Order: sequence, then structure tokens, then C-alpha cells
Amino acid sequence: MRTLIAVALIFAAPLAARSEENMVSFDDVISKMSEGGKRSFLYQENTAARFAERRIHGGAAALDGPRPYETGLEILKTSGLAAVPLASGTIRIVPAESASKEALRVISSVDELPAAEEFCSLALILRHARVRDMLAPVQALISDPRNVVCTESTNSMIVSDYASNLRKLAEIVRRLDVGQDASTWRISIAVLEGTNTGEPSVPAGFEGVKLEAATGRKTFKVLGDGMATLLMGGIPSDRGPQGLTTVRLWGGGRLGVELRASLSSEGGMTLDQLRITGEAEDGKEPPILLQTRMGLRDSAWSIAGSLPGNGKDAAVRVVLVKAEPAK
Repeated sequence: MRTLIAVALIFAAPLAARSEENMVSFDDVISKMSEGGKRSFLYQENTAARFAERRIHGGAAALDGPRPYETGLEILKTSGLAAVPLASGTIRIVPAESASKEALRVISSVDELPAAEEFCSLALILRHARVRDMLAPVQALISDPRNVVCTESTNSMIVSDYASNLRKLAEIVRRLDVGQDASTWRISIAVLEGTNTGEPSVPAGFEGVKLEAATGRKTFKVLGDGMATLLMGGIPSDRGPQGLTTVRLWGGGRLGVELRASLSSEGGMTLDQLRITGEAEDGKEPPILLQTRMGLRDSAWSIAGSLPGNGKDAAVRVVLVKAEPAK
């Protein structure tokens, strides 16, 4: 038994020695990456200890090749470290999980991403898809799902990761960010007045709307209407266009309507903003009577909200909206 153990130790010792020889140290990586002092690095004292714990193999010989800086970045990435170039020219070495908190360079084009495996941020502006719909796929593709910041108002996101990951991500987002062909949509606005006087009745075309349940009134008449035409999809500037129209009340008054719309992933339409204003007094801004956000079913009237009534017979004015593709 002792003989077998001794033989095993004899064979194990050379294997262990070769394994240790094949390991690369943090000091060697930084020294080779500096290329004789051409680059300077900044890192905390415990960074070397963290690197040593990962026991990185196979990189020592490659560091003697023609591209030691690029090779060193790959080795650092393997050990869970990230290189962040600073404005001063110094390169800061930090744990990858905290790299997004550094003063990262924000790049606006894939072509500007560094060829080396540096850690940076890429700004992506979506042309067709909604940023809220793309958030989950993007988070699944990056090193840390927390490293993405979205801005719905500009339909954009900033993603932080290693350069190669950002390059792959940008290509996938480009393939997913596809829109429908350009199409014209007609947005109709109608204002109805509901009371409880007279026989219960609903104007033709509005029978499918649950007006009584929404307002508590049984008798309705149309007070006025308006229409806006929007071009949706096709080119980036057509996404989420703004439309303006006027609802002409049959009693002589007018209401201003401002709307901003976008096509939903389900194929319908979303009014990202619907604002209705009254007539302005001299030198004053028109009062906002209704402001809301809502989804619309294709070619069906939907209740957007109510407006102040005329004070007679407990009247209620209700605003309805309909979106339909123009023929």
C-alpha cells in the first residue's frame, strides 16, 4: 500500500508542477499589458488576491505574443475583472459586477466600440420596437441584467458590458427591432352627452360601447366630432407621431385635441398621450379638460374619459376614440 502511495506521489508531483507553471499571475498580466510602461493601471490591493483565487491557466505564453494588451483583457475577463479606460488615459481594473458604476465611456455607434475587450456603455435608440418590450431580451443577453438603463420618452437604452458582448447585443437588437410597413391610420374623436331624461337611446354606431355602465346615464346624443390621420411605421421618424385635430361641437364651441400614438406589439394602437383642451381666454393657455393614455382596439370605439357637463339635467359629456387603418 505504501508503495502505491509513493508511486502516486511521484507522478502527481510533476503534474502539479506543470499545472502551476501554466498558471498566470496578476502581476504578469499587468506587466505584459503595460508593454514596457506604455499603459498605466489603477486597481485596489485586493484585486490581485481575487485574480489568484480564480487560478487562471493557459494565458502566460499568449502574453508574449504580438498583442499582449488584448490578450490580457481576455484573461482579466475570464477572472471576472473588467478594464475601464479613464479620460486621463489610465486603465482602471475593477470587478465586473461593479464596472457599470465607473465613469464609463458612452458610445453611440457599434462601429465606435473598441476592438479590445474593454468595459464600456452603448446607447441604443430603437426605431420600431418599444423599449419596454425589449428590456427583458436585452437583460437576458448581457453579463448583468442590472446594467441597462431605459428611457421611454426617447425610446432608447444604455447598456454596459464588455465590448464584444455589446457588439453581439447590438446585432441581435437590430434584428429584433423591426416594424410594420408604413400604414395610414385614422383616429376619430367623438363627444357624446348622456342624461337620464327622455327615452333611453344610443346614437347609431355607438351601440357596442358600454355607455350606461360607464356613466350611469341612459340617453345619449352626439355633441361633436373630429378626425386626425397618422402615418405609422416604415421609417424611424414615423414611430410615435403627433397628431392635432379639432372637435367641433354642434353648439358652436370647439375643443383642441393633441394625441401621440404608436403601434403596439399585438398589432393594435396605443395613444401614448391624448389631451383635450377647451377654448383659451385672451392671453391665456387653453385649459386642459382631459389627459390620458389608452390602448385602442382596431375599428372599435373606446371611452377615453369624461368632460364637464353643461349643468343641466345631470348631463355628462363622454369622450370616445376609435382607430382604424385607412383604406
